[in-house]
Amino acid sequence: MRFYMQDDGTGVVAAEGDLSAYNAPDLGKALSEALESSDRVELDFQNVNTIDLSCLQLVYSAFLTSQDMKKAINFGEGLPKAVEMAAKDAGYPDISAMGGQRCGKGSGPRSKASSSSKKSAGKRRASGGRRKAKKKK
Repeated sequence: MRFYMQDDGTGVVAAEGDLSAYNAPDLGKALSEALESSDRVELDFQNVNTIDLSCLQLVYSAFLTSQDMKKAINFGEGLPKAVEMAAKDAGYPDISAMGGQRCGKGSGPRSKASSSSKKSAGKRRASGGRRKAKKKK
């Protein structure tokens, strides 16, 4: 894992091999450093073979942080199919769109479930938060 600056001021986080919980701290450090140092961050994952949930969560968290900081983050040359499939299997349906219009609020791994739970919560609030007990005959 390494972070470097390009001549145009873009911060690049380059990773290779297998990204797992073992090297998640290094990925987190590189992502933080990139976001602190540049307004534009490119993730170079072309040489990544596999990625686990811990590293996917770090990448998604970095994306959300970049939005809060009004910075851009994206995958430079795209993603290997294995990384796209791991992201899809983990509930990140279009991680390659990161930095585009389709990725953001409502596109995380729990976005589908959260909309139905919001409806249920709204119904509970509307009824006073409690279910009415049935009267015994």
